[in-house]
Amino acid sequence: MKGLSLICPLTLANIHNENCCDDELSRALIPEVWRAYRKEAEGVKHAEERKRFLRIQILREISVGIKQRIGLEPWGRLRIDYGGLNTDLSFIQHWSKQIGISAEDLVNGVASLLDNNRRNNILLDREGRLFSQIWKEGDFEVQRGYMPILKGVPKGLKLTRDTGDSEARVQQWLSAKGDTVARQAARSWGATAGQIEALFDDLWSCLTEDIKLLAPSVLYGWRNSRLPGSEGVYQIDADKLRLASSTGVYRCNVCRRAHPRPTPHMACMAWRCSGTTTFEPESQDNYDLQVLDEQFTMLRPREHSAQVPGDEREIIERQFKGESERLNTLVCTPTLEMGVDIGSLDSILMRNIPPLPANYWQRAGRAGRRHRMAVNLSYARPASHDRAYFKDPLRLLDGQIDPPRLNLRNTLMVGKHVHATVLTLLHQLARKESSLPEAEQQEIENVLNDCFPNKVSHYLFEETGFIRREPLEVSSLTRLLQKHSHILYEHIRTAFAESWPEADTIAVRESSLKDHIATMGDALTLVIQRLWRRLQWARQQLSRLEAVRTEKAALDPEEEALFWRCDRLVKALKGTNSRNRSRAEGYDDINTYSVLAAEGFLPGYGLDIGSIRGTPQIPRSLNWLKNFELPRPPSVALREYVPGNLIYANGQRFVPRFFHLEPEEPTNFQVDIAHEAITEIGTGQISSALMASSLQAVPICDLDLSHQSNISDDEDNRLQLPVTILGYEQDRHNGGLAFNWGPRPVQVRRNVHMRLVNVGAASLTRNGQLGYHICLVCGHSRSPFSSPADLQKFSEDHQQRCNRKITPAGIYANIVADALSIQDCENQQEAYSVLEAIRYGAGNILDMELDDLQVLTIARPGSEQVDALLYDPMPGGSGLLEQLISRWPDIISAALDVLTNCQSKCETACIDCLFTFRNAYYHRYLNRHTAIEKLTKWEDILTKSHDIPPKLPAKPEDTNHRPVNQPEALLQEMIKRSGLPDPIAQYIIDLGRPLGTTIPDFFFEDPDERTEGICVYLDGMSKTLHGNPEIQKRDHAIRDELRSEGYIVSEIPVGDLIDRDKMAKIFYRIGRALMGKTQASEIRDRADWFEDSQQAHSALPAESNESLFMTQQDELSEFVSLLSPAWQTLLNALKIDEQTTLQEGGDVSDDAGVVGQYVASVSRDTQSLFLLEDTGIDTSQTVKTLSEQGLNTMVIDPDDPQALARIVKALEDAEA
Repeated sequence: MKGLSLICPLTLANIHNENCCDDELSRALIPEVWRAYRKEAEGVKHAEERKRFLRIQILREISVGIKQRIGLEPWGRLRIDYGGLNTDLSFIQHWSKQIGISAEDLVNGVASLLDNNRRNNILLDREGRLFSQIWKEGDFEVQRGYMPILKGVPKGLKLTRDTGDSEARVQQWLSAKGDTVARQAARSWGATAGQIEALFDDLWSCLTEDIKLLAPSVLYGWRNSRLPGSEGVYQIDADKLRLASSTGVYRCNVCRRAHPRPTPHMACMAWRCSGTTTFEPESQDNYDLQVLDEQFTMLRPREHSAQVPGDEREIIERQFKGESERLNTLVCTPTLEMGVDIGSLDSILMRNIPPLPANYWQRAGRAGRRHRMAVNLSYARPASHDRAYFKDPLRLLDGQIDPPRLNLRNTLMVGKHVHATVLTLLHQLARKESSLPEAEQQEIENVLNDCFPNKVSHYLFEETGFIRREPLEVSSLTRLLQKHSHILYEHIRTAFAESWPEADTIAVRESSLKDHIATMGDALTLVIQRLWRRLQWARQQLSRLEAVRTEKAALDPEEEALFWRCDRLVKALKGTNSRNRSRAEGYDDINTYSVLAAEGFLPGYGLDIGSIRGTPQIPRSLNWLKNFELPRPPSVALREYVPGNLIYANGQRFVPRFFHLEPEEPTNFQVDIAHEAITEIGTGQISSALMASSLQAVPICDLDLSHQSNISDDEDNRLQLPVTILGYEQDRHNGGLAFNWGPRPVQVRRNVHMRLVNVGAASLTRNGQLGYHICLVCGHSRSPFSSPADLQKFSEDHQQRCNRKITPAGIYANIVADALSIQDCENQQEAYSVLEAIRYGAGNILDMELDDLQVLTIARPGSEQVDALLYDPMPGGSGLLEQLISRWPDIISAALDVLTNCQSKCETACIDCLFTFRNAYYHRYLNRHTAIEKLTKWEDILTKSHDIPPKLPAKPEDTNHRPVNQPEALLQEMIKRSGLPDPIAQYIIDLGRPLGTTIPDFFFEDPDERTEGICVYLDGMSKTLHGNPEIQKRDHAIRDELRSEGYIVSEIPVGDLIDRDKMAKIFYRIGRALMGKTQASEIRDRADWFEDSQQAHSALPAESNESLFMTQQDELSEFVSLLSPAWQTLLNALKIDEQTTLQEGGDVSDDAGVVGQYVASVSRDTQSLFLLEDTGIDTSQTVKTLSEQGLNTMVIDPDDPQALARIVKALEDAEA
């Protein structure tokens, strides 16, 4: 702006004569051009691009909005004159006399009218069509950061609109319907009503024909097509504009609008404003003008935060420390609070008062080193914490400085260090100097070379370079650890337990350390499987994209970016992407130990990237932007990595697009939005009675982020999509402490296992729209806020391409976190208000940000009561909850201070007390008065009640994976007594998409490897499952696929378990495939194995041998629990009658398809009654279809007190 104000007068045509010759200043002012074309390598192109960039910026400056207060024109430093518009024009001479004003006044009046159109972006840029086309995210200028997407562009001007013209695209000076800004302006000039139309006819002719200031223009839309409804429009020719310097503005005494020039009779040009303008000289206190006039040092800033890749941060730090003026300001998060020495730093500006004296001194201490003077400024927010130190700064300067705190109870951190220590000791034991025999030394060396190779490619690829059939199996490591467990434990105990602080010894107990050693092989296997899944996903995408390329001849830019992203991933995993100097720092994705640190197996010290990785797809046109990744813990990824959200990183905007889905069927949930409760149903088909409230969900996974655009300086706010996250505990934790807080029980537990489910965008879920549009085959997604037409096309394309219908899906994450829970809160309002108040109080007392602790309420279907959880999302825990408990009185006091000192004195809650952007989902529940009432009533004392023992998952009685239901137990007994080989129970087979995984009840490995193995399925245990036609269809498809892949499939109806001849034939077929014809014949001809198994089964205790079909009753009970409370009460009452049998409901079909559903059927003796729910929807077709099948029906309102009596009477009447 300063440069532009100094070189006026100026036209767009001679911009190239005014280019900046200071390269360092140029780099700071227009880094976008230097990134696109380096001057050293492409001097001519660089100069052309610099001219183009400057032209765009000047055009944006001279089209700044009328209400905009920042800019040269609003400040009074710039005036735009119009070439050819002067007092000599015949139009001006004629009409100035007609309306009785001077020629100069009329020129200013016409110029003011043109100012109004120009600042509404009605401007013709002949070189770049800046205001004549719709701009898209993928356009070169937007991607490079030359400009943002211009809102409301393009628009044109006509004297009067024609029929069919778009009101949004065509503005007019005269309208047959009523008044306009132009008519209002003409009246203020002195024109009468009868003169206005003739005046503007002549003016239009003068501007379009005589001086050609208004030029014909074409408005363009998508794909360079002409916009309909905009034919014959004009725009102000930008090449005719003259930029002139000015001083001061003409300010309206009514609306306060600033005008760059006087108008006839000093009338204000604002719509329907009756005010007049007076000249307002520049204020001596105007800071913006002082910056323009004084020779201040220019700020040349860069961002330094966790959003910037590590290697990029290293470069930024070196540039900042250097002597060059290329970079003289860092805008940073606490990433630079400790451990960085910048000797020449002169000033620190803190955007808020740090939480603790230690934080203040760490930040302030960055400046003024090596005997230099420094200025440190801290801005105090309206928050009570900041105000307290603003009133008494010495409290902050003289406050106690505590040493940095580490959470030494973090078992995940301990586990990583145990792994590193074990590896170190194993390498020592493999040396010749160790006391072990040479054979054992060689064994250790072989295992280490195999399980910890130099490159991760060994895990996934054969030595020949081909992909392994299965990822590397590392059971040899587990056996080695077991063999030397005593030596390893003694060394680990010496290194950890003996020197660990007494208060934190829970993390290094003998059982914990031994468990870390024993499960080290399993932990390594998880990492290898994660890498394997990434490789398989990349291969699938490459194959899919190659097929798309073949069909379309060329990939779309988004698909092209995904293709190269997958190609880079495969090459990195294979180790063929050599690291160059530009990648010499940061995360090495080829070296095994670096990858293991990044994946959380070993300590990383900054390399631990979290388990969910977002990988930006960088367009090839942005060749200056290096590849990078954005890691997130699962709980954070669940909020951020969702369709419709925007991710801001490295100066760019990205959108979550491609999810690397696991090859498994989604999990189904029942969602109670009214009470914000969620219940897991399981996998597979959902009963139609539950469809309205059900949602399928997939686990959070790695994903690709599509590039959208450069982050513009015009963006004042950043989008963070509010989402609805529901959750529940999984009945597992590592114990903790119970307290009493007044009448409320409070628990602090370690490693609480929870499942969080993102059920959709908050604004949509409140209207019953659950889930996101994600293709569960390829992982492609669309924003839930896309247009209905776009979502429809997305669904149709993927149904055709991936052969699966797009249905909204949620996203879930299993997390393990330390949690503070307040149990049995009266309702959501109490839970959210109290937790948010505690979180604010902790933020003002502890060294933490608000988001360092997360809020979750766990509701119960059909109930207002909830449990409130405040959990620590950091894996393994950060120790904040322990600090919170230790300073509970201070935190409650700080919370009450926030609540009672709300500046807005709001009736419920607002941004001055409890509202933040990220908690927008539960704004409707927050109430500071409720929180004040509860915190005051419960006071600030926590009284310890008792220790909470750990709650671990129950171990099965049989560690050899023995089946637990009666039919499977009988079948296993027969297999054992018959002499067949021991099978594997519940063996998982992955068939890939779209079938997913299947789990046979028993699986036999083929010793001769002539087949892939034998799968045994026990069918008929649940009428609910195997009586469902859709599930039967899917089962058949799975078993057909198994057969086609070389498996032998044996299906045993559960009723055949008591038929000796049928079982003998089945066992003969299995035995012949496994043992040969002779031994199989012996099994078939013997009867002892069948009879002995039946006797052993019948001899079991009565409570464990009630019926082969016990699971059917269990599943029925589970089904009933998923219905509404009214139906649960009614059906449970019917179950009490021993003569009555209940069966789960389902779909009712005729030849044309499904016509309706019934909730359940109730039977007594030979009579059955099918129960339909009275929902107000016509059920006549359903009743008719069932009646034609000879079935009795009854339509029931479960809330009707007489419903039970009606059903019982109907059954009795049928019997009679």
